[in-house]
Amino acid sequence: MNQIKLELHPFNQILGKNSQLFVELRFLSSGRLEFTYELTTPMKVIFPDSEEETRSKEDLWKTTCFELFLGWGKKYLEINIAPDGIYDIFEFDSYRQKTSQPQSLIQNIVSRSFYIGQTVYCFGVAQLQEGITLTQFDKVHPTMVVESKTGMHYWATKHPSSEPDFHDSTLWTHLQLENLPKSPSEK
Repeated sequence: MNQIKLELHPFNQILGKNSQLFVELRFLSSGRLEFTYELTTPMKVIFPDSEEETRSKEDLWKTTCFELFLGWGKKYLEINIAPDGIYDIFEFDSYRQKTSQPQSLIQNIVSRSFYIGQTVYCFGVAQLQEGITLTQFDKVHPTMVVESKTGMHYWATKHPSSEPDFHDSTLWTHLQLENLPKSPSEK
């Protein structure tokens, strides 16, 4: 499984009739992870103001934000990406316990988000640091926080019953990455 496409579901509040969200992930041998989020909805999605100087990278999830969790054992990374490409990465030793000395496993993330009709797209690439391979990750959890006029909407492949909790790794998709394809530049 080197490429997966997952359908995400809203936690409780539907983002308009006929709304749907798909995420496609592609894992490459170069330590590159390519991702595409595709949200179709008749509701207007609110993008944060990219000119707002007081905006904290740690608070990207408080408005429209593309998120990706990558896990290995009990440890995991949380990647938050705003529609304007600003991102932040958090590393955890276990459930919601931030690592005291993060290893900086990801070198860089580049992404672009835009609207076409009623669809919001986010395309991006995350490059791991040299020496880190994608095969060390055994689970993945793409999620999205969507802000609209009707409030906040939390999308994931699965949700616990009581409240949204993207950090609950029992709900994540298990990976078996092997024989990863090369990127076109490596061939």
